[in-house]
Amino acid sequence: MAVYVGIQGIQVLVFDDAADGSAAPIRVISGIKTHLENVTDIVLDALGNLYSSQGETNKLVMIAAGAEGNVTPLRNLNGNFTQMHSPQGVAVDSLANVYALNLGVPIPDRNIAVFGPQETGNVPPIRVLTGIQASNGNLHTIAIDRSDNLYLSETLPEIISVLAPGANGSVTPVRRIQGSNTGLLAPKGMDFDNANNLYVSNGANVLVFAPSADADAAPIRTIGGPNSGISNTSDLAVGPSGEVYVCNVVDTFGPDNTILVYAAGADGDVSPVRAIGNPHFDYCGIAIDRSPVRQDDWR
Repeated sequence: MAVYVGIQGIQVLVFDDAADGSAAPIRVISGIKTHLENVTDIVLDALGNLYSSQGETNKLVMIAAGAEGNVTPLRNLNGNFTQMHSPQGVAVDSLANVYALNLGVPIPDRNIAVFGPQETGNVPPIRVLTGIQASNGNLHTIAIDRSDNLYLSETLPEIISVLAPGANGSVTPVRRIQGSNTGLLAPKGMDFDNANNLYVSNGANVLVFAPSADADAAPIRTIGGPNSGISNTSDLAVGPSGEVYVCNVVDTFGPDNTILVYAAGADGDVSPVRAIGNPHFDYCGIAIDRSPVRQDDWR
């Protein structure tokens, strides 16, 4: 298993899942051929292929599993027909359809564009989800659970909307997590464990919700407090064994930015079991490779 960490603007670092302290990455994906020009979010599919949304250049690239260095993407979605406008979030469903959250259009026109498993170049999406924003606040990112439900995080007000698999056109959420009991303050990154529980990076803590959470549901667990070390989490990922990896961004390109790792089932004001530190990096996304082990991940 490997841990992929997106670095704002330039590259993706790949760490061994047991990395600790100032451990060096086992691989670095970077260079002009990669088209990693303005990384805004990353995700991995079931085979370990890497997808990255590129906010400023209106691109979505797919890089092969196990890639290293200045490599050419397997797929590069870009151009007017794609309808991508500053894609800030990316997700992949069980059929390998790719979803891009587009924020570079007026609030009423913000959408999620969906592309088929083989599409590349300047091609139109196979579906476009509209009417996705509940208020005039800030949309952050998207994630897809083990049942292919699509989750969308939003602040001002704090909402997580859940859209049904295959949704198309003007959509209505099947569920909406919102209210004072939820503890939502700054929901951004999202991921799911093997039981389909929802994990949310929420500013100074991490919230865990049951798979069927709806309306003003309280989280079933919360990771946060002085001992946790969490102060401003930008994204998170859950490993196959249930460990939680949290991007904690203290300062933009600051020396205290870390990946905090918590044991499976962690709850309350608990200390991380490990902390991976890379000074002066600004983390924009994290993803766990759940595909079969590749030899180059064990160098």
